[in-house]
Parts: sequence; structure tokens; C-alpha cells
Amino acid sequence: MKKTHLILGLLFFIFFLGTGQYMHFRLQEAFAAKDSLRYSVRANHIYILLVALLNIVLGLYVVPRPGGWRRVLQNLGSGSIVVSMVLVSLAFFLDTAQPNRPFTSYGLFLVLAGVIFHFISGARSQRCEREH
Repeated sequence: MKKTHLILGLLFFIFFLGTGQYMHFRLQEAFAAKDSLRYSVRANHIYILLVALLNIVLGLYVVPRPGGWRRVLQNLGSGSIVVSMVLVSLAFFLDTAQPNRPFTSYGLFLVLAGVIFHFISGARSQRCEREH
């Protein structure tokens, strides 16, 4: 998963740059007409950056856990974060006109779940490594 996170993170960072250009060249008139649209799209744009950077960091620093429940939690965490990329991408294009913003919500909940899974999978083992 380490290499996958790094590659996806870098690709998603390029996607972030592309969505910035899209906002600049395609949405300026819509932004001028409606502040709430501008805030919604910009927030989703920043969420894309968040998930891209999170994947890059995981790609640089994640240490695969030995088998067992720690490895399962780590894989669940990584999978959650990867799926969140799809949801925040959809949110950028589809959630701007919706008051509930379901793609945004689910995408960010998956980021949270992924971080929690990674934390739990590594918390105890890091403490044990420091003691030895």
C-alpha cells in the first residue's frame, strides 16, 4: 500500500492543481453571482488537497504491520482513505448545489475513519518498540 498511497497522492495533487485551474477559468462568473457556491466549491477544493497530502504522507512513512488484526486495521484505514479520494472528487463537481453535501460528508468521514484505523493499528506497537 505504501507505493500505492504515494502514487495516488501525487496524482491526486495534480488533480488538485487541475481543479484550481477549472475554478479559475470556468467558475469565475458563477462565483461572482453567488458567494455560497464559491465557498462550497473552494471547501471541496481544499478537501482534495487534504486527501492528496494525506496519501503522500502515508506513501512516505507508513510501515506495513505484521499480519493479524493490526494489518487488517491498517488495510481498512488505507482503503478508507483511497475511497475517500473518489468521494471528494465527486463532491467537487456534484455537491456544490446540494445543502446536505453527501459526497463531502461521506468522503471526510472516510478520511477520519482511515486515520483512526491507522492510529489504532500502530499505537500499541510503537509504544512496545520504544520500550525495547
